[in-house]
Amino acid sequence: MKILDEAFRQVPSGYFPHICAIWAKNVVVNDLGEYFKKAEEYCMEALKQQPKETFPYTAKLLVWLIMRQNENVQTGLEVIKKVIREHGFPKNPVYRFFNKELWELFPASPVISYKKIISDTGPENLMESFYTNTNH
Repeated sequence: MKILDEAFRQVPSGYFPHICAIWAKNVVVNDLGEYFKKAEEYCMEALKQQPKETFPYTAKLLVWLIMRQNENVQTGLEVIKKVIREHGFPKNPVYRFFNKELWELFPASPVISYKKIISDTGPENLMESFYTNTNH
């Protein structure tokens, strides 16, 4: 991983989110489990450099990586909720992603349990839970 970290340090900051997205997509599409955590770290770093008015591709990759690493759906959704709140992504693009794009963009089989929960809960209700403060 040292070589990978060194390579990413050489990327000019303005290009980092794009290079990160390309690399992370390769990790996702090829199901390279040993790189999931590192891809998640890089996506989180890239999000710091991207506008908050959209739900960028790196955020979408990050959601898939979180789902893929958390077999417990409720735990995974809590992590995703935290990321969405932390970065302040707007509701409409997040809703669109969970309602349709997630299943079109990424391999569905590893996260099929999430699809069932999201479908059963309804994307609208899921979005409300992401944007409503609740105390547990």
